[in-house]
Amino acid sequence: MEELERTVAGALRDSGGTVSSSSGIISASFDDEVLAFWLDLMTALEGIDGAIARADKELMGRSCLVATGEGEKDRRKAMLFTLSQRGDSGGIWCERAIAARLSSYASFGADGDVMQLVSIFPRPVPSAAVSYWIRPRVAEDLSVLLGGDRSAVSGPVAVLGQPHSGKRQAVRCVLEKMLGGFPAYVVNFGCGGASPACFADAITDEIAVLMDSVADKKRDRAAADKFRRAQADRLRETCSRATFDSFAAAFAAVADDYIAACDARKLPAAFVLENFHLANGDAARLAVRVLGAVSAAGRAMVVLTGTGPETLRAWRESPLHAVRVARVEPPSRAEIAVMATAAGGGDADSLAGFDALVLRACEDAARGGLGAARRVLVGWIHDPDGFPVRVPEALTDDLLEIAYAARQLRSAFPAAGLEPIFRAEGKPAGTWRRALVSLADLGVITSVADPEPAIACFDAFVEARIPRKCESIRSLVRRVLLDAAEAKRLLPSYGLLREIARLGGGAGDDLALDAIEEEVSLGTGSNVLSAITEGHFEAAVGKRLASSLESLVRTRNVLSSASEADIRSIFAAVQPMVHPSLRYEACAAIDRASFDLAAGDSDGAAALGKRAILLLQDRKDSRDIARAYRIIALVELSREKVSDAIDYIGFAAESADHAGEAAEAVLVDACSACIQFVWGNLGKAEREIASAGRRAAALNLDRWERWSRFFGARLRFETGRYQEAMEILDSIAANAGSRLEEAEKRILDAWSFRTRAYASSPYADLESRLDRSGDASFFAIEARFIEGDFKRSVEAADAFLTRPQAPSGVRPFCSPELPDWSSGFAMIEDRVAAAEGARERLARSFRALSLSALGSGLEARDELRRLVKDERLSELDPNAAFYSFAYSRALKAAGADVVDAGTALSVAFKRLQRRSSRIDEPEAKRSFISLSRWNVQIYADAKAHNLI
Repeated sequence: MEELERTVAGALRDSGGTVSSSSGIISASFDDEVLAFWLDLMTALEGIDGAIARADKELMGRSCLVATGEGEKDRRKAMLFTLSQRGDSGGIWCERAIAARLSSYASFGADGDVMQLVSIFPRPVPSAAVSYWIRPRVAEDLSVLLGGDRSAVSGPVAVLGQPHSGKRQAVRCVLEKMLGGFPAYVVNFGCGGASPACFADAITDEIAVLMDSVADKKRDRAAADKFRRAQADRLRETCSRATFDSFAAAFAAVADDYIAACDARKLPAAFVLENFHLANGDAARLAVRVLGAVSAAGRAMVVLTGTGPETLRAWRESPLHAVRVARVEPPSRAEIAVMATAAGGGDADSLAGFDALVLRACEDAARGGLGAARRVLVGWIHDPDGFPVRVPEALTDDLLEIAYAARQLRSAFPAAGLEPIFRAEGKPAGTWRRALVSLADLGVITSVADPEPAIACFDAFVEARIPRKCESIRSLVRRVLLDAAEAKRLLPSYGLLREIARLGGGAGDDLALDAIEEEVSLGTGSNVLSAITEGHFEAAVGKRLASSLESLVRTRNVLSSASEADIRSIFAAVQPMVHPSLRYEACAAIDRASFDLAAGDSDGAAALGKRAILLLQDRKDSRDIARAYRIIALVELSREKVSDAIDYIGFAAESADHAGEAAEAVLVDACSACIQFVWGNLGKAEREIASAGRRAAALNLDRWERWSRFFGARLRFETGRYQEAMEILDSIAANAGSRLEEAEKRILDAWSFRTRAYASSPYADLESRLDRSGDASFFAIEARFIEGDFKRSVEAADAFLTRPQAPSGVRPFCSPELPDWSSGFAMIEDRVAAAEGARERLARSFRALSLSALGSGLEARDELRRLVKDERLSELDPNAAFYSFAYSRALKAAGADVVDAGTALSVAFKRLQRRSSRIDEPEAKRSFISLSRWNVQIYADAKAHNLI
């Protein structure tokens, strides 16, 4: 009895019931508003019926009563006792109204107010037969096009036809025979979105196991990371070029492993792109890039299915890939009539005037009445509006609820992810699987593995039949999406906002703003701007948020991607507005603070940044506050309050990590590296910029990744590791390829030239190709001095120092939201040097050194006296020791008193010692002292003057 009670209670709980037990009676209550309630109840009754039957010989009496409502408990207990004591029969009894709702699953005998369950209809089983009727000629033609031998294939094959015409089933059937059961790599667009994530979804457990024996483990771990990120970001409607290239490399590696697994078994590799007409632009380009190459090389078969010419657009734009096309035409009405008549039902007249989109052969055992041996034809016949005019009785509302919910979820989740979602919503696994088998058996969905609707106008048909339930299901799916976003299983994106809006609700203030911020930070803000232009932005975010979000996306996007002129233009057009929440107001203040800092208004930037912090300080999630702290840190750096800058950037780092703001963390790390460089802790600067580079690479923020690597090269240069610096600079350009912007190339070439000059490495060819502006024109001064050509060094310095410049004391416009490639000094030294930039000070120093070498010591002395004595030389200037060293050399060349020259050298040596003392990493400190060209010279002079 105890075992029976446990079994019964378990069946009730598994089906969503709340179970209690007292006085020998097990009771359970159910919520009949839940999804597919009656199917849940029937599943519970099946379990109870089986348990009672197994324990029949040990029971004095048995009965189960299913009734509605909470009232009349005593009367029902008495009825339950009476039913269990009947000598002729016991069993399961249902109130008449409940039995009527369960009649699709079981038969009942009448007995007054309650009806006894007589028998439960057998469950349908998945059929191994082809689900759709396909003319043999189609399969034959497809087999010829594909070829049984991979060497016969060159270029992809497209199978086109109307929706629900059996294209996918035809392809799968042919490939199953061709591959002998070995799995094809099947990418299904429209299920789980239409982005490159669909390529990741295609890796089933079976394919993963097969590839494991041939995989490069390290490479595949990297690919898996990219795939996981893409799957979480599946609803983003476009991706940055760097993200695309990164994912393409990962998918190419996986494709190679799959092909290798096929080769090991001497089988042709086959990639199937189902519903390719639904693929977004990124996914289509990815297919052409990776699979077009393997197909053209004869390494694998590539098959596309789709509905029309749009399926082939991406391939036609690539002249390397010729596509062969097979068309699947719907059967004629005469053929439908013949099939129906041959199957034992229907005639030609009954089908006149209708289009049959799905015809399916199935066993009649699940229908009852005709016997398992006979085969009948179940046809979905549609009127001109697409609605079914004949619906099988076995298609209950419960089944439609499951199919409709799966249809809504398929837009955002892959087929393999649906069952876990239903389980999380309290839906028993048995109910889910039973429903899918029944739906596939009825021809409502394409297969148990993928519950795609197999009938036209499915949504409209279900919504007309069970409108209130459909509204409830859309609400449920909307909540599932919101929960997935909160748990980071789906990343915020404009596509996610559109999907939530499609379901009939809003995403909420925070998620809407998160999505816009993510789009901008990941380089896809133009996608949102296009939505604004095309007029569907308000529908996605809601009228209350639209104007504020539109303003924020314009300012944030322009700060992160545009020129000075565009940034000034956008901010000039920003109008005061009432924002929907304090967070929105704070974000607007931070954007304005960022602009003010870029434009040189440090006071305005600080005030707005601190106001934003006050607005955000009570929030638990710390969102956006890191950016405000970062802006203030840069303000304090520009004021030479480096200790305050370090504190603020530390607050920014903690806030970004706490809030999970990965993109902001990149900028915080880069900013921290700049501050540490100015302060003099080159070891920590290296660690911070390396962290920024790693984070940027993980997010495919390629511009920040390249700038981080460039700054890493600069740090090697500052510590005298010139060979390492050269290798990094060369690799940045090589790896970036065509993504490298002209300004980046100009700076990388200039610094490569400088580094080669210091390392005594050949640079004549490189210098001949340099753009003679900016950093390169300054580095020519250094190169001529190092060569010993002092006259030309002076000439180069004069040309550089007399070029047109901004007025004294005006900093160049430098947005803190994007890398500044106007100069390698722009984001670091030039944030501190107010009156004159780092290049100008260094140019004057080398000019003085060259004049000293040419015998013009007095002019050299006067040049540098203004720099080191008359002007305020900041202790934070990374080159302060070098200026004093140059001054000591100029004094010596001018015949000054030995004490004066020695004093200048002593100042240089002490400054160098103070700066090196701040380096917390021993190897970086050793390199700074013993490898850096001018530091070595300062130490040598100091030793010669007995300062050491």
